[in-house]
Amino acid sequence: MNEQDVRIRVVNNNCSNFHVHSDNDELFMCLEGSVSIDIEGTGSISLQSNQLAVVPAGTRHRICSQKRSVLLVVDTIES
Repeated sequence: MNEQDVRIRVVNNNCSNFHVHSDNDELFMCLEGSVSIDIEGTGSISLQSNQLAVVPAGTRHRICSQKRSVLLVVDTIES
């Protein structure tokens, strides 16, 4: 939608790899469960249902969940 990628992501008892989006922010909204957004070298952000956070461009991060959680994720489509 308008060059934005909008998707639902289900995380179940795992962590993604650390990664970075050099040119765009990434928005996470927790729809079910709870997740941690680990920011490399800084700490983490905890999200519960109906909470959101934005990870700024250039920030190395990963998503972790210890149980089934559902996220709405919005970022710029990368070519």
